[in-house]
Amino acid sequence: MAANTTLLWYDYETWGASPMKDSIAQFAAVRTNLDLEIIDEPIDIFCRPNIDTLIEPDAVNVTGLSPIQLQQQGMSEWQFAQQIHQQMIQAGTCTVGYNSIRFDDECTRYLFYRNLLDPYAREWKNGNSRWDIMDMVRMTKALRPEGIEWPVREDGFASFKLEHLTQANGISHENAHDAVSDVKATIAMAKLIKERQPKLYNYAFSLRYKREVLKHLDVMYHTPHLHFSGKIPAQEHCLGIEIPLMIHPDRSNEVIVIDIREDPSWVLDYNAEQLQQWLYTATSELPEGIQRPPFKTIHINRSPMVAPISLLDAETANRLGINLAKIDQHRAWVAQHPDVLKLALDVFTDKHEREQASNPEYALYSGFIDDHDRAILNRFTEAKEPEERWLSEADALHDKRLPELVTNVLARHFPEALSPQQTEAWREQRISYLEELDAGQTETRLEQLLAKARLINEADPNNQAIADTLQYLEAFEQRWFDTKPTAEPLVDEIDEIEGAENTTPNQQTTETETETETETETETETETETEIKTKTDTETKPESDEQGQLDLF
Repeated sequence: MAANTTLLWYDYETWGASPMKDSIAQFAAVRTNLDLEIIDEPIDIFCRPNIDTLIEPDAVNVTGLSPIQLQQQGMSEWQFAQQIHQQMIQAGTCTVGYNSIRFDDECTRYLFYRNLLDPYAREWKNGNSRWDIMDMVRMTKALRPEGIEWPVREDGFASFKLEHLTQANGISHENAHDAVSDVKATIAMAKLIKERQPKLYNYAFSLRYKREVLKHLDVMYHTPHLHFSGKIPAQEHCLGIEIPLMIHPDRSNEVIVIDIREDPSWVLDYNAEQLQQWLYTATSELPEGIQRPPFKTIHINRSPMVAPISLLDAETANRLGINLAKIDQHRAWVAQHPDVLKLALDVFTDKHEREQASNPEYALYSGFIDDHDRAILNRFTEAKEPEERWLSEADALHDKRLPELVTNVLARHFPEALSPQQTEAWREQRISYLEELDAGQTETRLEQLLAKARLINEADPNNQAIADTLQYLEAFEQRWFDTKPTAEPLVDEIDEIEGAENTTPNQQTTETETETETETETETETETETEIKTKTDTETKPESDEQGQLDLF
């Protein structure tokens, strides 16, 4: 590990739950060394919504952030993205968060992508890495719960929400769901686990490297492993006992596995197409008598919390309600039925061509940007001011997604660089996107958001952030469908904004500061908070299976 490795603990507040479609409102970060000592000033910056940014009232209800206040006080998304990039791209930086890989990192990738920055370099270049401690907390609860207080939900299962964990363990967390407060509370929670379970902590930190993950995914001999994930039900302690079957044939960062906690033999009664359909069907919509197929993939580049099955001793298995004899039976069945491998392969073979997003900003995963195009985009992002040649150079880009991204940047942040004809063409393109209907919907997203904002505002007229959101959305509708948009904030089109003059961006009149919990998954799926932990001074590498795996933790 590089001697200058530091951890950048971070959290976003966003205007909605979709990293692809929704924008970021706030970025908070604290940099520490490997001993979790703060080594730099905390960062807390706000982003004003783009002129074509829609606001989700449910997100505002959680965060308390007002889009009108941020129109006045936030920086442009172009500046916002560059400031975040400067922090994350520093050599030796490990970015870390609570549910960050599933959510915050996705927000980061889309933010960088639509602002012409490399969406991936900060994750691996110059000794950089990324980590997510949410599933490490789950692993700690299951395998090494001693020394930590574990709050319980109303249904009797453990809660992994940050505010519940901090409260149970006496950690200061005055403004739960405020990004800065969450980051600091996360570091404190990380210190607690690091102090009480240092071996587990160091082991989990090592799993940010793919090579360490692969040591525990034995696709050659199909050795079972433990896997802790928020996608595994809480009643099962978020623990899967899996057999790795093969590397995914089309995606080298994924390993296909089969869970053997329950009898998997039923899968041979069905074909791959049926199993594939049920794999992606909501539990409540599965046919009667059908359970979710036991196949899944593990992304080795997402810091998965995998561990040797040898850690599951008789005492631990008994505490977790796991029948080790049945596990052995299920393992033997898989070994005796090699046709399971062929079935799993067919389940994860996509026979249908993926539909491309009509909006290039949503097409991040439609291919990597080549070196030729990256060099051109780097010239754009490194320029102090936009130049007329940007559009002509954009015509030379190989990737068909990119010219529109360049035009978006100019129209949103440097409108003077476009001619009236170019501005009008961009306006018509954005309107066409705003008028699109999502699958199964009869109203546009704007219409749905307006209806929701009016409903919440009627029920809670004293909620200033919601009142501001309703005004913002009404002005948005007028601007895009009644007048020609400019790069000026929407606040100019709103006659009266109560309280916007004398409050800070993350302050509500009710004084509730909350986080844009765009990480809106249920606790059984992915409980979203910004908790994080880091690593000790020296990297501790796990021992081999033959050399005392039980001492890993």
